[in-house]
Amino acid sequence: MKKITLVLLAVIFVLSCVGLAACNKGAQEALDSYLLEQDNQVVEADFVLPATIGEYEVEWSSNSEAIKLTDRGEDYLAEINMGDKLAEVTLTVSIGKLSKTFVVRVAAFDVYYLADRYIFPQDSATVSADFELDSSFTYEGKTATITWSVLDAYQQYISISSDGTKCIVNTDAASTNPAVRIQATFSYGGKTTTKSYRMTTGVPMSDLEEIDYWYNNTGVSIEIKGYVVAIGEAWTEQYGNMCVYVVDEDFLGGFYVYRVKADKENADKVKPGVHVTITGTTNTNYNGLIETNSGGNLVVDEDIQAIDVRDHIYAYDQDIIGGVPAAIYQQSRLVSLTNWEVKSVAKSAPDAGSTGTLFTLTKGGVDVTVAVSKYLAGEYLTQEGDATWEGLCALVGTVKKGNIVSVTGILGNYNGAQIMPLEVSDVVVGGTKDPDGTKYPGKDAKAAIDAVAEALAAEGADKRITAEKTFTLPTDVNGVTVKYELCSNSTAVTLEGNTFKVVPPENEARVNVKATFTVKDGEKVVYETVDFFRISTVVLTADIILDELQTPPTSTGKDFELDSNEYATWEVVEGTGITIEGNTAKVSRTGEDQQVTLKVTVVYNGETRTRNFRISVPANPYYGYVPEVVTTPAAGTYKLFL
Repeated sequence: MKKITLVLLAVIFVLSCVGLAACNKGAQEALDSYLLEQDNQVVEADFVLPATIGEYEVEWSSNSEAIKLTDRGEDYLAEINMGDKLAEVTLTVSIGKLSKTFVVRVAAFDVYYLADRYIFPQDSATVSADFELDSSFTYEGKTATITWSVLDAYQQYISISSDGTKCIVNTDAASTNPAVRIQATFSYGGKTTTKSYRMTTGVPMSDLEEIDYWYNNTGVSIEIKGYVVAIGEAWTEQYGNMCVYVVDEDFLGGFYVYRVKADKENADKVKPGVHVTITGTTNTNYNGLIETNSGGNLVVDEDIQAIDVRDHIYAYDQDIIGGVPAAIYQQSRLVSLTNWEVKSVAKSAPDAGSTGTLFTLTKGGVDVTVAVSKYLAGEYLTQEGDATWEGLCALVGTVKKGNIVSVTGILGNYNGAQIMPLEVSDVVVGGTKDPDGTKYPGKDAKAAIDAVAEALAAEGADKRITAEKTFTLPTDVNGVTVKYELCSNSTAVTLEGNTFKVVPPENEARVNVKATFTVKDGEKVVYETVDFFRISTVVLTADIILDELQTPPTSTGKDFELDSNEYATWEVVEGTGITIEGNTAKVSRTGEDQQVTLKVTVVYNGETRTRNFRISVPANPYYGYVPEVVTTPAAGTYKLFL
């Protein structure tokens, strides 16, 4: 009996070991297959680590305060704490007694880092009045001082006040709308670096020109004045901000204003139809939606009478069918689509509090989705029990494929156009489908716009013009008439009818041209749209060429391309971690961090200009590592004893 018991115990022990070995093997495979995105990279921002890998729960640890880990249950938050030097941190992920390590480098909090985070509000903007300049910049408790300067070539257009606190704009000299540069020199920790920002000086833009500028550039700032169409997110005392959809005061376009700052007094007055002024914020592109970044300031203009925004619904059909450039302007305002066919219907209603498609419409070969959105929580509660939310979601069961519908709603754009109704009554089933062969004037207008663009390219006028040039553009494209207007007076660019004459000035002139495309049926105008293009012209100098070169990265462990042209040459003047082959900077990592200085020299028209760039090359953690050679045993018979 005792012998049998010992045998059973031995069997159980063996099975346990086999199970443990199998478990360990699975865990080891999970660790081996896991790749950390930040491994051997230089990081500057917080990131998230998983709490599970495959089917296994894991634990993370850090060997340095430069990366502090917080277990949040569903994941780990890796918080970055930068110091004055590049820090090398080992992160360890463990499953029981098994582990795997990664090396992550935390960027140095130096003058270069601070300068890269500074946002110059007038960068890429058109300025027509004096403005204040920052004398310092603070980021995460570290402060760099800023001094401003202007190259001699630009001083007839802009200058710095004697106390260094203001940029003075000479609008009398801005008839050519010259592109100018202003330089900011940042000082921190005993080191300095200089960044250059571009502006255009000239007369203020028209409302439509400004809207076009807002939608076709990012990181730009304009003063938004208009009427609230809908509240995206209500104001909260905790954050002191809100999201609103705004239509331009001339009803030419819309703006989605994301988490703009407002005090409680102004926030309480915000409702559809009131006039607001929004300042101090730039724009960004979020998966196709042009929106402001968070911040800025919102004020309700009580002296301007409120309106009923439903009196200003924009008929969006031809813009979207034609795909004209102006189609983007109408984002975030109330638009309508009339008599579109339902192409497909969602299988089920979106989950409460989410954003999801109800059904998809089609006409003229173009599809548009109709959706509910959590970004309209200020207009309807995006949750079960809210009548509007549930009524809109119920459309999934009442709207059928093949129905003809008309829709009114906020125009959004999340990887494609979408209409977001505010009420169930905004969706009307019934109507007549367009017959086959229907001609859409929006498509005719788009074909004319493309023809003008091709004519510009054929004349070389789509690129910067550096010599005197005269050219003409078409005024009739397959029955679509085209009219051209200069957006401002200019001595560099003049226009008579459809003939442009360009005389390059010493400093770059950028003149916007508005082209109006009109489609008629007989004498009746059936559709009209606009497009803007820019004529840039300058007598080149070495300073201009140097300023326009793309800046190399401040820190990298990989090869990168150098911005170059026939006038610019690059060389390494300090350090050995980078060599230059043609236009490629080849990075060679060693066992230590390296600092390399690149110098670019521009020679043009007898002038020579140079500029240096400091680049950090992080150490290679595997430098000098010799992998262990594993020898395969000879064939034979082996016994394993427990």
